[in-house]
Amino acid sequence: MQDRIDPEWMTEERRAVLRAVCDTVVPSIHRADDPDGFWARSGTDLGADAGTIHALAGLSDEQRSGLLGLIDALGAQGIVGASQESREALLTGVAQLGPMAAAGVGILTKLVLMHSYGLPCPTTGRNPMWKTLGYPARRLPPRPEPRRSCPSFPTATSS
Repeated sequence: MQDRIDPEWMTEERRAVLRAVCDTVVPSIHRADDPDGFWARSGTDLGADAGTIHALAGLSDEQRSGLLGLIDALGAQGIVGASQESREALLTGVAQLGPMAAAGVGILTKLVLMHSYGLPCPTTGRNPMWKTLGYPARRLPPRPEPRRSCPSFPTATSS
């Protein structure tokens, strides 16, 4: 959904881990009764990985470093090749390691959810999940007409 950015700190390994996190938090679930594709779309289908990278780019170096450390740790634990059930257990287990780990997993999870369900597509202005959620999308106010200024000059009057 968003343009891909390639900051030097987002390696292909980290990108793969982030995609695995996105697809763990918002997995693709195949259902026969899915007319809008709501259940079939994964976090990466919705651009949550790109959106999360954009969000990470806006953090302070210290905050970003902490989350990248978490991403590296998840990668070292094998999240990329794991099953959905194993990835969910891994995120839960890491979150139980302590308050900082729980905060990091919570932040990543919230970023993925926000980018999956909340952000509109830049080309359509709508998120494909909104129809099933019953969200009508915000209506933007009409753009104001450009002001056309007609200069007026004072006339000389004699008294």
